[in-house]
Amino acid sequence: MKLIADSGSTKTDWILLGDDGSDQFQTVGLNPYFLNQQEIVERIIEGVSNNINHGRQISSVHFYGAGCGLKEKQDFVQSAISQAIPEVDSIEVASDMLGAARSLFQGEKGIACILGTGANSCVYDGSKIIDNVPSLGYVLADWGSGAVIGREFISAILLRKFSKELVQAFYDRYQFTHVQLMERIYGGRFPNRFLASFLPFLVEWKDDELCRAILEDNFEKFVEYYILSYQEEIKDMKVKCVGSVAYHFREILESVANQKGVELVYVSKSPIQDLTAFHRD
Repeated sequence: MKLIADSGSTKTDWILLGDDGSDQFQTVGLNPYFLNQQEIVERIIEGVSNNINHGRQISSVHFYGAGCGLKEKQDFVQSAISQAIPEVDSIEVASDMLGAARSLFQGEKGIACILGTGANSCVYDGSKIIDNVPSLGYVLADWGSGAVIGREFISAILLRKFSKELVQAFYDRYQFTHVQLMERIYGGRFPNRFLASFLPFLVEWKDDELCRAILEDNFEKFVEYYILSYQEEIKDMKVKCVGSVAYHFREILESVANQKGVELVYVSKSPIQDLTAFHRD
Protein backbone atom coordinates (compact mmCIF):
# COMPACT_ATOMS: atom_id res chain seq x y z
CA MET A 1 0.00 0.00 0.00
CA LYS A 2 1.11 3.57 -0.69
CA LEU A 3 0.88 6.32 1.92
CA ILE A 4 0.63 9.78 0.33
CA ALA A 5 0.88 13.02 2.27
CA ASP A 6 0.39 16.67 1.39
CA SER A 7 1.69 18.73 4.29
CA GLY A 8 1.32 22.48 4.64
CA SER A 9 2.19 24.64 7.61
CA THR A 10 -1.27 24.19 9.12
CA LYS A 11 -2.39 20.65 8.29
CA THR A 12 -1.32 17.42 6.61
CA ASP A 13 -3.70 15.44 4.41
CA TRP A 14 -2.91 11.72 4.19
CA ILE A 15 -4.26 9.00 1.90
CA LEU A 16 -3.53 5.31 2.24
CA LEU A 17 -3.86 3.93 -1.26
CA GLY A 18 -4.36 0.23 -1.93
CA ASP A 19 -5.81 -2.04 -4.58
CA ASP A 20 -9.09 -2.19 -2.68
CA GLY A 21 -9.56 1.58 -2.35
CA SER A 22 -8.23 4.41 -0.21
CA ASP A 23 -8.53 5.80 3.31
CA GLN A 24 -8.03 9.49 4.08
CA PHE A 25 -7.17 11.23 7.34
CA GLN A 26 -5.68 14.50 8.55
CA THR A 27 -3.03 15.57 11.07
CA VAL A 28 -1.31 18.85 11.93
CA GLY A 29 1.19 20.42 9.55
CA LEU A 30 4.73 18.99 9.61
CA ASN A 31 6.90 21.86 8.39
CA PRO A 32 10.55 21.09 9.32
CA TYR A 33 11.24 24.79 9.83
CA PHE A 34 8.79 24.87 12.74
CA LEU A 35 9.12 21.38 14.25
CA ASN A 36 12.15 19.43 15.37
CA GLN A 37 12.66 15.86 14.19
CA GLN A 38 11.29 14.20 17.33
CA GLU A 39 8.11 16.29 17.12
CA ILE A 40 7.61 15.18 13.50
CA VAL A 41 8.21 11.54 14.45
CA GLU A 42 5.67 11.72 17.29
CA ARG A 43 3.02 13.37 15.12
CA ILE A 44 3.44 10.80 12.34
CA ILE A 45 3.26 7.89 14.79
CA GLU A 46 0.16 9.35 16.40
CA GLY A 47 -1.55 10.04 13.08
CA VAL A 48 -0.68 6.73 11.43
CA SER A 49 -1.41 4.54 14.47
CA ASN A 50 -4.77 6.25 15.09
CA ASN A 51 -5.93 6.03 11.49
CA ILE A 52 -4.40 2.93 9.91
CA ASN A 53 -5.42 -0.56 10.97
CA HIS A 54 -2.62 -2.73 12.25
CA GLY A 55 -1.50 -5.37 9.81
CA ARG A 56 -1.84 -3.16 6.73
CA GLN A 57 1.63 -3.12 5.18
CA ILE A 58 2.83 0.22 3.83
CA SER A 59 5.22 -0.35 0.92
CA SER A 60 6.03 3.28 0.09
CA VAL A 61 5.55 6.80 1.43
CA HIS A 62 5.28 9.83 -0.83
CA PHE A 63 5.50 12.97 1.33
CA TYR A 64 5.08 16.45 -0.17
CA GLY A 65 5.69 19.16 2.37
CA ALA A 66 5.98 22.88 2.97
CA GLY A 67 9.57 23.57 4.01
CA CYS A 68 10.86 20.52 2.09
CA GLY A 69 12.35 22.31 -0.90
CA LEU A 70 15.98 21.84 0.16
CA LYS A 71 17.72 18.45 0.23
CA GLU A 72 18.79 19.04 3.83
CA LYS A 73 15.15 19.38 4.89
CA GLN A 74 14.07 16.45 2.71
CA ASP A 75 16.66 14.21 4.40
CA PHE A 76 15.52 15.53 7.79
CA VAL A 77 11.89 14.59 7.14
CA GLN A 78 12.83 11.30 5.46
CA SER A 79 14.73 10.31 8.60
CA ALA A 80 11.70 11.18 10.74
CA ILE A 81 9.40 9.08 8.56
CA SER A 82 11.78 6.09 8.66
CA GLN A 83 11.80 6.29 12.45
CA ALA A 84 8.02 6.58 12.65
CA ILE A 85 7.28 3.87 10.04
CA PRO A 86 10.38 1.62 10.09
CA GLU A 87 8.80 -1.17 8.03
CA VAL A 88 8.31 0.94 4.90
CA ASP A 89 10.33 -0.08 1.80
CA SER A 90 10.78 3.32 0.12
CA ILE A 91 10.32 6.96 1.11
CA GLU A 92 10.05 9.93 -1.24
CA VAL A 93 10.15 13.41 0.31
CA ALA A 94 9.63 16.41 -1.96
CA SER A 95 8.42 19.98 -1.75
CA ASP A 96 4.75 20.84 -1.53
CA MET A 97 5.37 22.74 -4.76
CA LEU A 98 6.20 19.53 -6.65
CA GLY A 99 3.14 17.94 -5.07
CA ALA A 100 0.99 20.82 -6.28
CA ALA A 101 2.44 20.60 -9.80
CA ARG A 102 1.91 16.84 -10.02
CA SER A 103 -1.64 17.17 -8.73
CA LEU A 104 -2.59 20.02 -11.04
CA PHE A 105 -0.89 18.89 -14.26
CA GLN A 106 -0.17 15.16 -13.80
CA GLY A 107 2.20 14.56 -16.76
CA GLU A 108 1.58 17.82 -18.63
CA LYS A 109 3.56 21.07 -18.48
CA GLY A 110 2.25 24.25 -16.90
CA ILE A 111 2.57 26.94 -14.24
CA ALA A 112 1.44 25.63 -10.86
CA CYS A 113 0.50 27.95 -7.98
CA ILE A 114 -0.12 27.43 -4.27
CA LEU A 115 -2.22 29.84 -2.22
CA GLY A 116 -2.76 28.35 1.22
CA THR A 117 -1.20 29.29 4.55
CA GLY A 118 1.85 30.08 2.38
CA ALA A 119 2.22 30.99 -1.28
CA ASN A 120 4.48 29.76 -4.07
CA SER A 121 4.60 28.87 -7.77
CA CYS A 122 6.71 27.00 -10.28
CA VAL A 123 7.13 26.05 -13.92
CA TYR A 124 6.58 22.30 -14.35
CA ASP A 125 7.67 20.43 -17.48
CA GLY A 126 5.42 17.43 -16.86
CA SER A 127 8.06 15.62 -14.86
CA LYS A 128 10.01 18.07 -12.74
CA ILE A 129 10.16 21.72 -11.66
CA ILE A 130 12.33 23.69 -14.09
CA ASP A 131 11.86 27.17 -12.64
CA ASN A 132 10.70 28.47 -9.28
CA VAL A 133 10.71 32.04 -7.96
CA PRO A 134 12.29 32.27 -4.48
CA SER A 135 9.93 31.35 -1.66
CA LEU A 136 10.72 33.85 1.10
CA GLY A 137 8.00 33.18 3.64
CA TYR A 138 5.30 35.39 5.09
CA VAL A 139 7.70 37.93 6.63
CA LEU A 140 9.38 38.85 3.34
CA ALA A 141 6.91 37.83 0.63
CA ASP A 142 4.08 35.24 0.32
CA TRP A 143 1.52 37.74 -1.00
CA GLY A 144 -1.81 36.02 -1.47
CA SER A 145 -1.16 33.55 1.32
CA GLY A 146 -3.41 33.09 4.33
CA ALA A 147 -0.60 34.25 6.62
CA VAL A 148 -0.01 37.56 4.81
CA ILE A 149 -3.70 38.28 4.19
CA GLY A 150 -4.35 37.48 7.85
CA ARG A 151 -1.47 39.70 8.95
CA GLU A 152 -2.80 42.67 7.00
CA PHE A 153 -6.33 42.02 8.22
CA ILE A 154 -5.30 41.90 11.89
CA SER A 155 -3.17 45.00 11.41
CA ALA A 156 -6.21 46.85 10.08
CA ILE A 157 -8.31 45.58 13.01
CA LEU A 158 -5.79 46.83 15.58
CA LEU A 159 -5.34 50.15 13.75
CA ARG A 160 -9.14 50.65 13.84
CA LYS A 161 -9.51 50.92 10.08
CA PHE A 162 -12.64 48.78 9.81
CA SER A 163 -16.24 49.70 10.51
CA LYS A 164 -17.53 49.34 14.09
CA GLU A 165 -19.87 46.60 12.89
CA LEU A 166 -17.05 44.45 11.50
CA VAL A 167 -14.77 45.04 14.51
CA GLN A 168 -17.55 44.11 16.92
CA ALA A 169 -18.32 40.96 14.93
CA PHE A 170 -14.63 40.05 15.01
CA TYR A 171 -14.23 40.42 18.78
CA ASP A 172 -17.56 38.71 19.44
CA ARG A 173 -16.34 35.67 17.55
CA TYR A 174 -12.72 35.41 18.63
CA GLN A 175 -12.78 36.87 22.14
CA PHE A 176 -9.22 38.22 21.93
CA THR A 177 -8.01 41.41 23.55
CA HIS A 178 -5.53 43.70 21.82
CA VAL A 179 -2.80 42.43 24.15
CA GLN A 180 -3.67 38.76 23.56
CA LEU A 181 -3.49 39.22 19.80
CA MET A 182 -0.05 40.81 20.08
CA GLU A 183 1.18 38.05 22.41
CA ARG A 184 -0.02 35.29 20.06
CA ILE A 185 1.59 36.93 17.03
CA TYR A 186 4.93 37.88 18.58
CA GLY A 187 5.28 35.34 21.37
CA GLY A 188 3.39 32.24 20.33
CA ARG A 189 4.43 29.28 18.19
CA PHE A 190 3.33 29.13 14.57
CA PRO A 191 2.30 32.78 14.06
CA ASN A 192 1.74 32.04 10.37
CA ARG A 193 -0.93 29.47 11.26
CA PHE A 194 -2.49 31.87 13.75
CA LEU A 195 -2.70 34.68 11.20
CA ALA A 196 -4.14 32.36 8.55
CA SER A 197 -6.78 31.12 11.00
CA PHE A 198 -8.79 34.33 10.49
CA LEU A 199 -9.46 33.55 6.82
CA PRO A 200 -12.95 32.05 7.52
CA PHE A 201 -13.98 35.45 8.91
CA LEU A 202 -12.70 37.17 5.77
CA VAL A 203 -14.68 34.75 3.62
CA GLU A 204 -17.84 36.02 5.31
CA TRP A 205 -16.77 39.67 5.05
CA LYS A 206 -15.08 39.58 1.64
CA ASP A 207 -17.54 42.14 0.24
CA ASP A 208 -16.52 44.71 2.84
CA GLU A 209 -14.66 47.48 1.01
CA LEU A 210 -11.44 47.26 3.02
CA CYS A 211 -11.44 43.44 3.17
CA ARG A 212 -11.80 43.31 -0.60
CA ALA A 213 -9.00 45.89 -0.99
CA ILE A 214 -6.66 43.73 1.13
CA LEU A 215 -7.52 40.66 -0.95
CA GLU A 216 -7.19 42.43 -4.30
CA ASP A 217 -3.85 44.00 -3.34
CA ASN A 218 -2.49 40.61 -2.26
CA PHE A 219 -3.66 38.87 -5.41
CA GLU A 220 -2.24 41.62 -7.61
CA LYS A 221 1.16 41.15 -6.00
CA PHE A 222 0.82 37.38 -6.23
CA VAL A 223 0.11 37.50 -9.97
CA GLU A 224 2.91 39.99 -10.61
CA TYR A 225 5.55 38.08 -8.67
CA TYR A 226 4.48 34.43 -8.73
CA ILE A 227 3.07 34.22 -12.27
CA LEU A 228 4.22 37.08 -14.49
CA SER A 229 7.83 36.54 -13.43
CA TYR A 230 7.82 33.59 -15.85
CA GLN A 231 7.83 35.92 -18.85
CA GLU A 232 8.41 33.32 -21.58
CA GLU A 233 6.50 30.39 -20.13
CA ILE A 234 3.34 32.42 -19.52
CA LYS A 235 2.96 32.81 -23.28
CA ASP A 236 2.12 29.16 -23.96
CA MET A 237 1.52 27.45 -20.62
CA LYS A 238 -1.69 27.02 -18.67
CA VAL A 239 -1.91 28.40 -15.13
CA LYS A 240 -3.58 26.37 -12.38
CA CYS A 241 -3.92 27.02 -8.65
CA VAL A 242 -4.41 24.94 -5.53
CA GLY A 243 -5.01 25.86 -1.90
CA SER A 244 -7.71 27.06 0.46
CA VAL A 245 -7.14 30.75 -0.26
CA ALA A 246 -7.36 30.24 -4.03
CA TYR A 247 -10.48 28.13 -3.57
CA HIS A 248 -12.43 30.36 -1.18
CA PHE A 249 -11.54 33.64 -2.92
CA ARG A 250 -11.57 32.25 -6.45
CA GLU A 251 -13.83 34.94 -7.88
CA ILE A 252 -11.61 37.79 -6.70
CA LEU A 253 -8.40 35.98 -7.66
CA GLU A 254 -9.66 35.21 -11.16
CA SER A 255 -10.85 38.79 -11.63
CA VAL A 256 -7.47 40.22 -10.63
CA ALA A 257 -5.62 37.70 -12.80
CA ASN A 258 -7.83 38.46 -15.82
CA GLN A 259 -7.15 42.18 -15.44
CA LYS A 260 -3.45 41.37 -15.77
CA GLY A 261 -3.98 39.13 -18.78
CA VAL A 262 -3.72 35.80 -16.95
CA GLU A 263 -6.38 33.09 -17.21
CA LEU A 264 -6.64 30.60 -14.36
CA VAL A 265 -7.94 27.46 -16.03
CA TYR A 266 -8.34 25.37 -12.86
CA VAL A 267 -8.56 26.01 -9.11
CA SER A 268 -8.52 23.19 -6.56
CA LYS A 269 -8.97 23.34 -2.79
CA SER A 270 -6.48 20.58 -2.00
CA PRO A 271 -3.96 18.54 -4.02
CA ILE A 272 -4.43 15.27 -2.18
CA GLN A 273 -7.12 13.69 -4.40
CA ASP A 274 -5.30 14.52 -7.63
CA LEU A 275 -2.04 13.27 -6.09
CA THR A 276 -3.83 9.99 -5.49
CA ALA A 277 -4.58 9.81 -9.22
CA PHE A 278 -0.93 10.57 -10.00
CA HIS A 279 0.38 7.78 -7.79
CA ARG A 280 -2.30 5.30 -8.78
CA ASP A 281 -0.97 5.21 -12.35
